[in-house]
Amino acid sequence: MVKRVFGLWKVYLIPVLLAAVLLGGCGSSSGKSGRAPKGTKEYVLSDYFGTREAGEDYIRKSENNGLCEKAELDRDGRIHIYVTEDQAAFWRKNSKDSLDEIEDSSGKSNISYDFNKKYTKFTITAPKGCDIRKLATVFHQGAFAAEIYQVFNGKEDWSLKVILVNEDNGKTILKTTMPENMPTFDADLWD
Repeated sequence: MVKRVFGLWKVYLIPVLLAAVLLGGCGSSSGKSGRAPKGTKEYVLSDYFGTREAGEDYIRKSENNGLCEKAELDRDGRIHIYVTEDQAAFWRKNSKDSLDEIEDSSGKSNISYDFNKKYTKFTITAPKGCDIRKLATVFHQGAFAAEIYQVFNGKEDWSLKVILVNEDNGKTILKTTMPENMPTFDADLWD
């Protein structure tokens, strides 16, 4: 039986990504594009790896927690976050901490997760028979944290090169660049 993970990650991952990576998010808004509150800067997350409903739920649930002054989900599914400089510094630190934690988790499983220094390249090394659901979950957490890190460090057009290496033979079995192409992970990649 081929273990396939495509689309299932959204069901399991959206609550994890939105809660863990964003730590609850920001204040809510009407969801219509508006002007940035005075003293804030706008950051746009173009890919939060979820459905529109999950984005709306995130905006609704994240009201009044102090991590931003305002957040909106636009018609194209992007999240606009309006923050002060202190709040932006928190987002940068939080995303960096999340990325470091993902890399540190490599020693706790048979899957290795490595980023380059700018968090624009994500290499995953895994053996045949690995837990693909876990790989996909950690991958999506890492991709979203890399997006946040890049965007909050001034890179409006974020990009992440994704490489999957078969640990058993050292061969690259998947290579793509996000957000243009979303990788799909399944057991057939190792064959």
